[in-house]
Order: sequence, then structure tokens, then C-alpha cells
Amino acid sequence: MYGSFLAKAQRSRVLHHAKEITLADSFPKQWSFVIDESRAIALMCSRRAGKTDGLKIRTAFRAIANSSHRTLYIHHTRMLGKQQFFEPYREFLKSKGIEEESHDKTELWVKLKNGSLTQVVGCDDIKDVGRKLGYRWDDIIIDECQEFSNEILTSLVDKTILPTLIDRAGSITLSGTPPHQEAGLWWDTVTKESENPFKPIRWTLLDNPFIERQKIIDTMKLRGFTIDFENPTNNAVLIQREIFGLAIVDPQTMMYCYRAGENNWPVQGPPLIDSPQWRYAMGVDIGGARVGNDKDALVVLGWMIDDPLHQLWERESWEARQDSEAFCARVLDSFNRWRPMSSICADTGGAGANKMLEHLKPRLGGLEFTLKPTSVETSTRLLNDEFRSGRLKINPIGLIARDAKICTNPESYHSDIMAALRYAHHGAYNFLSKAPLSLVETDDQRRKRQWIQKQAKRANPWKSVGWRL
Repeated sequence: MYGSFLAKAQRSRVLHHAKEITLADSFPKQWSFVIDESRAIALMCSRRAGKTDGLKIRTAFRAIANSSHRTLYIHHTRMLGKQQFFEPYREFLKSKGIEEESHDKTELWVKLKNGSLTQVVGCDDIKDVGRKLGYRWDDIIIDECQEFSNEILTSLVDKTILPTLIDRAGSITLSGTPPHQEAGLWWDTVTKESENPFKPIRWTLLDNPFIERQKIIDTMKLRGFTIDFENPTNNAVLIQREIFGLAIVDPQTMMYCYRAGENNWPVQGPPLIDSPQWRYAMGVDIGGARVGNDKDALVVLGWMIDDPLHQLWERESWEARQDSEAFCARVLDSFNRWRPMSSICADTGGAGANKMLEHLKPRLGGLEFTLKPTSVETSTRLLNDEFRSGRLKINPIGLIARDAKICTNPESYHSDIMAALRYAHHGAYNFLSKAPLSLVETDDQRRKRQWIQKQAKRANPWKSVGWRL
């Protein structure tokens, strides 16, 4: 395959009087990627490894080898796509004597004399991406995949890109540095290689001959980092990610302090599930219109009132896109399943949400809605206290365990289920802060206290107004 491909590139080079693109323009590991003809590639590199340079060289190599070859490069933002790919790509074409027929610095496209076209778009304007993906492309590249929200990346690949590659049997390249989250399309693509068709290609800045190792050592030393080159995993998380290109997540970047070992249910699940000592709190997040924030979500937390450890257990979690009637029916079903319910805390942000909650209110046995927390930061901090202490126990294959590994700080992925968890925890936290049930006055105790006060008042009527006898 490579021989015939190279032959076409050489014929095109002679025709257009261009310099040949060879290994001399690259280095061995990068060049292996340049000449690879796989239809699906997952390219993950460390920082400064020459990943985007490799994409630039590969695009030019394929553009001169095939007339009317069409390449679409998608970046996280349009501006960075222009700076990191479009302008360097045009400079590389010029350095190799590859003549342009025309270009457009506004629309960010370059057309060669053999009809090959390369265009750059940014996902900061998703509508623009959608329009460009209506065309037929030979190669589509998504660069810096780690910066995309999982919702957008998944939608791009599954719903938009793949159909546009059918006509021309085109290729797709997902490219980036190690993922920020332990979940999502980019994480699955680079860590579950046996489960997906993307060919993994890896190299680091240590493979880049234009980067001197001593400069790496001296630069990282400025922040107190030392580097163990013999044992990559025996380094700080930042070094493992940025130098060695390992798919490891920095816990400092995560919004929630979920730790699988500390916060997962035991194998046998919650204890004494039929005990009458259980109490429950429900959190409800009603989806909005914004993409990524359009699902209804519900979380039920449970605790045992005689538990000296004060543990909170995930008992139910769900999310769905559904109409108002189906949503209300499902909330009532969850409410009736977990009794006694001590608190229901819900997001009442929009008019539609308020109408649904008003419909639910008379059907909750007199239980009033708990006002949602006024500060997201404070409620997140309190929830993280439960994670750190190990008191919050999560279903390891549930929705909370999934989304707690996706949400970064600052938030790059909106999780409806984590919002519902914050509301459920807010209700449980407020309930648990009240006096123990044994100290709450019963009706008989109240009537007895009021009778005693009435008798005392009859015996000494002046005492109630402060008179001294």
C-alpha cells in the first residue's frame, strides 16, 4: 500500500516541481504515522511531541499524492485551529514548493493546483462544523480531543462524521494528549484498545529529536519536579501525563473527590436493606434546553438512623429525556419506592420546572420541597467532604460513579446526575443536622407540656407578665 501511495506522491511532486516529502522532514515514529493508511487512528502523544506537526506533514503528503483529496481539520476552537494548523500548514507547503491554487484566510481553506482541498473549522461554532460535515471528505481529523466535552465529541464522531466518510471510504483520526477524565469517548478510545477499531499510535517528546532531554530536566526543575526516566510511573502525575504521555488523570483537576476504593459499595451492596431504620432523601434536576443540560435526573440517598458512622448510600439514580407526564410519573414511582422519605430537594429554575413540581407537590403526602442550595460551590464542597471521609457509598457501575469521573474543575462537562446528587445530599445534610428523632416532641408530650403550662398559669397568673410576688 505504502509503495503505491509514495509513487503517486512522487509523480505529483514531479508534475508540480515540488520537493519530495520524506523522513528528513520528520523523525521515525512521527513518519510511521505520516505514511499509515489505516482508516481509523487514535493518535495520543505527550506535550511537545510534534503531534500537530505530524498531522500537518501527513495532510500535505496525502494532498499531493491524490488529486482532489479533501481533508477537514477540526480543532477545539477556530482561533487555535488557525494558529496551530492552518498557518503552519501553508508555511510547510511553501517550504516544499507546493503551489496553492487559492486560499481563504477567513474560511480557513487551502486548495492546491491538483484540486486537493484542506479546511480548518473550530467547535466553538458547532453550526459551522455541521455545515462543513455535509460535504464528502477523504480525511477528517479531530485534534486536541482531550479538550472537547464528551457530549460534543461523541456527537461529532457518531452522528456527523462517520456518514460523511461513506462515499469516499474516508479516514478518521482522533488526536490529542492524555484525557482529563476516566470516562468518555477519548478515554475509551485510548485505554480500551481491544474494544474499538481505532489503531493506536503513540510517541512522546522523548522520541522527538528536536527536543533536548537536558532542557526537559532543567525546565521541569523550575517547579521542583524531578524525572525518573527509567520508571515513568514513578513520577508526579503531571510528569507522567506531559512527559511520558500516560493516560492517567490528575485528581487535582477533578470537580468531585470520588475515589473508587473508598466510595464504592462493598461487593454485597448496602447493608440490611429491609431494616426499618432506613431514611431517604431525593434530589431532582430538571433538564434545560442547552445541549448537555437537557436530561431530567434523580438521585435517592439513604442512611440508617442508628448507624454510628453516618454513612450515606446511593439507592437509586436515573436520567432520561422525557415529556412532563412521563417525568412526573417516574418521580412519583421513585418516591413511593423509598419510604420514609425525609427530604425532596429539586431545581426550580424555570417555568416549566415549576409547573411540574406544582403538579407533584400534592402527591407527596404533605412533604414540602426543600429549597435547593443557594451556592453551588458550598454544596459541592460539602458533598466532597462526604467523598473524602468515605461516608458516601456509590454503586460502582451506576451513573454517579460514571459522571464523577467526567466532571473537571473548571467544569468542562455538565452532569445532570451530579446536580441531582448535590440536591439529594443537601436534603440529607439538612435533615441530619436536626435533633435526633428520639428528642423530637411527640403529640402526647406536647399536650402534656401545654397542660402543665396552663395549670401553672392558673396558679400564678402574674408570672406570665413578669410580675414578682
